[in-house]
Amino acid sequence: MTEEIQGIVKKTIFSSKDGRFCVFLIEEKESGKTVTVSLNSELPYIGQHVLLRGCWFKHPRFGLQFKAQQMQAFVPEKSEEIRKYLSSGVIAGIGPAMADKIVDFFGDKTLKIFENNIDALLDVPGIGPKSLKKIKEAYDEVAGLQDIILFLQSVNVSEKFAADLQTLYGEDLDIILKEDPYQLLHDIPDMHFQDVDKIALAMGVSELSADRISHGIKNALWYEYSRGNSCAPKDQVYQEAAAMLGLSYDSVSTIAADFTGRDKPDELIHEGISYFYLPFLYEAETDSARRIRKLLDMEPEGRSVNLSLERFEKSNFITLEDEQKDAVKKSLDFGLVVITGGPGTG
Repeated sequence: MTEEIQGIVKKTIFSSKDGRFCVFLIEEKESGKTVTVSLNSELPYIGQHVLLRGCWFKHPRFGLQFKAQQMQAFVPEKSEEIRKYLSSGVIAGIGPAMADKIVDFFGDKTLKIFENNIDALLDVPGIGPKSLKKIKEAYDEVAGLQDIILFLQSVNVSEKFAADLQTLYGEDLDIILKEDPYQLLHDIPDMHFQDVDKIALAMGVSELSADRISHGIKNALWYEYSRGNSCAPKDQVYQEAAAMLGLSYDSVSTIAADFTGRDKPDELIHEGISYFYLPFLYEAETDSARRIRKLLDMEPEGRSVNLSLERFEKSNFITLEDEQKDAVKKSLDFGLVVITGGPGTG
């Protein structure tokens, strides 16, 4: 059963280097008690007001904890909350002493000053043009990350991807999301098709757009690849893509029939059945077939195999087993030999 708790982040316990897992303490809003929270996402900032959705569980070593599945962050409103927030180092160039000066000067309006008139920080004793420039740059980065987190939350995608999106795309993120949201599939590790598809739909991509259906078909082929298949029958791929996209088979097959260029999957017909491939698998499989055909068409070697083997053994100071010699002879006679053996047998 999913529960909700709210509170102020008080202390960091652990944060993974990749920013995908953290443990921290919050002061719960209703009870005032300190609660340990674990979250598969970026670490929130000290002093940040957060709403957490998840469930309670008892850790065998560390006792009762709240395992959060989602986190919604709020901007601190009260002076003391803002003071803790700025003192945490969330904005480069502002430490505890500077945070005190800023909050003492602006009070509850501090973060509104940051948002609407950040140049007013020059009125705070100790902040000059150079300091202001550094604070501005750091604040823009933090504000940008918060915007990304709020967007991901709004489309029900984990906020753990926010840092990757900001680091990779920076100011170009809006352009990427509007013009080619499915690019995220290639650029963001661990981001699944369902996540990217939610983002694409939220950005205005039509459910029946050719681009969406093309990526759905490619994702179905990647699914088949994960199951050990280099290809799959066209009808099966359409069915799997339709299920992933929440569309009918007819919608997918009808729109896909008009695909050209990069949208059209590599296709091969065998015994009257059409099979779809991912490009690199189509290339690998057809190239393997060409190589095998070339080997099968080779003429047998006319030279003495036994003499060649003797010279090889002498020059390499080894003695081949009869089975090894037999394999060499057959490869020269037939062009292609399949050799099998247990792991490590060479």
